[in-house]
Amino acid sequence: MKVLLEVEAQTLAEGREWTRQRLEERLQAQADQIGALCPQSGLVLKYVRMREFSLMTCVGIVKVRLPMVFRASCSGGFLRHANSGA
Repeated sequence: MKVLLEVEAQTLAEGREWTRQRLEERLQAQADQIGALCPQSGLVLKYVRMREFSLMTCVGIVKVRLPMVFRASCSGGFLRHANSGA
């Protein structure tokens, strides 16, 4: 029985890692498809910085790179996701 438990645990870990990688790929593909849009005008931005975000999911931490924009109009400016709206 000990062998069965070890094989089962290893198989579950492999499946969880495969699922995590697949989720990461799909989320990154969606982020890439949206692109970087200006939060005020909605126009496509040509020059943006990319920032990596770590998301905690049920299968582990998933990392996604998203475009960021700097808004100098706010006091001190701030970084945020380019598609987050106003």
